[in-house]
Amino acid sequence: MKRQQLTIGLLIGCLLPLLPLAALQYDLSKEELADEKPEKRLALLIGNKDYDHISDLTNPINDINTIERTILKLGFEQGDIQKKTNCTLNQLDLAVKQFKRKVERAAKEGYSVVALVYYSGHGIGDGKDNYMVPVGYQVVDDEDVVAKAYGLSNRLEKKLKAATTRIILFDACRTSPSNLKSPGYTSVVPLKAASGTFYGFASEPDLPANDREGGDNSPFAKALAEYLPMPNQDIRVMFGVIRESVEVNTGEQQTPWMNEKIKGQFYFNPMGVKDSDGDGLTDNVDQCPYEKGAISNNGCPAPSDPFANQMVSIPSGSFQMGQPDPNIGCDGCSQDENPIHSVYISSFKMSKYEVTQRQWRDIMGSNPSYFKGCDNCPVEQVSWNDIQVFLRKLNAQTGKNYRLPTEAEWEYAARGGQFYKYAGSDNIGSVAWYYSNSGSKPHPVGQKPPNGYGLYNMTGNVWEWCGDWYGSDYYKNSPSNNPKSPSSGTYRVLRGGSWFSLPNLCRAANRGKRTPGYRDYDIGFRIVVP
Repeated sequence: MKRQQLTIGLLIGCLLPLLPLAALQYDLSKEELADEKPEKRLALLIGNKDYDHISDLTNPINDINTIERTILKLGFEQGDIQKKTNCTLNQLDLAVKQFKRKVERAAKEGYSVVALVYYSGHGIGDGKDNYMVPVGYQVVDDEDVVAKAYGLSNRLEKKLKAATTRIILFDACRTSPSNLKSPGYTSVVPLKAASGTFYGFASEPDLPANDREGGDNSPFAKALAEYLPMPNQDIRVMFGVIRESVEVNTGEQQTPWMNEKIKGQFYFNPMGVKDSDGDGLTDNVDQCPYEKGAISNNGCPAPSDPFANQMVSIPSGSFQMGQPDPNIGCDGCSQDENPIHSVYISSFKMSKYEVTQRQWRDIMGSNPSYFKGCDNCPVEQVSWNDIQVFLRKLNAQTGKNYRLPTEAEWEYAARGGQFYKYAGSDNIGSVAWYYSNSGSKPHPVGQKPPNGYGLYNMTGNVWEWCGDWYGSDYYKNSPSNNPKSPSSGTYRVLRGGSWFSLPNLCRAANRGKRTPGYRDYDIGFRIVVP
């Protein structure tokens, strides 16, 4: 799959309210891909720490050094990284002009330019634009903001228009020190991302962004260094993980925002992202693409089985099923999740991803989903009864014995050989699409990291049906060896939570239930086979 290139800027500091970011909205099925060109990655890193008339900052120099070490691992060459510290206004202007010439020269040479501009320091806004604050800056009257600071949209962004894409990440407080407050210059600037631009901010409007949080870097810079190298993650998905990390590390006192208008996808660390059959789905997601009726399918097995290369072997073993009694400190647990007990599960295979709209349509000939137009999103609005029809047709076509997992198999697989709160992590945002980061919709499968067994989206995205009848005292009475549900009941089991769920409903131990005929736009499934 072709990659879209981009220009990136990061601003770190603690001043006036800065640019808000719109909710992320994009449709990967309609992405516009860049022309295939060799890529050139350039970087300008600026750290302003020592101010004369306003408060000094602690981390800017450390932050740009950390970002430099990070991007050197991501396709940036040492000679293409330009670093400046404690810049006056004239020095800022000169640094940007020098960088502009590098970008333009690379573009004229036929490169798709990735231009990273990282600024760490104070920032300020005037109701029209946001500004980098140079050292030696002093507010005397309102006109000083424009005259003595360096604007993002009216100067920086315009100078970098030769780059294929501009991404500006702004780590700054959304409040102002009292000695910088000036009438008319305390409002959030409602800038919109121009075509080809990504804006990212370390904090919501009117809330602080920490300069130092238990180390040598700001929480935002620390998260960037940790998650920019994530393999095969689009920048928008990656920023959602960065936002979650900052929230966790600041006790939800700081929430990064973003506003973007880039086309297609960009990967800091692509690591083999390919689209061999040109169907718009990367190989790391669909593995062996299934084209119904195709004579040849990129060397894959016969297309009669759309899951042939998407089944993960789950080893046999024992695990502790459930959560501790809620009366002894399990926040969000319910009584039907205890007592925690040891369970043995025989080996089986489970589908790596939730069953997608495309796979459902290839078997059933129709798509019941509410969120159509995304073939690689999980199918939803399917009842337990609907799935039984799907399985009968699938097994007739493949000659196999696909089925829904038992409740015990599902939890065993979700835990991935570990005992995290969620499937693969104690940090829900790093592995799941849920209420706070989903944008009120399901997402294509495989966009979050897998758990310990290599299974994706076991937490969030869509609820997943299990084969079992629901029993409120199931944990007290079930056998310890490959347990199955009661022989009858009113409800079937749901697990994992969804894009609409709060974190407590997404826990690996949480038990949901619905009648077998129930359908909703956040309920789907995955399958298993012996």
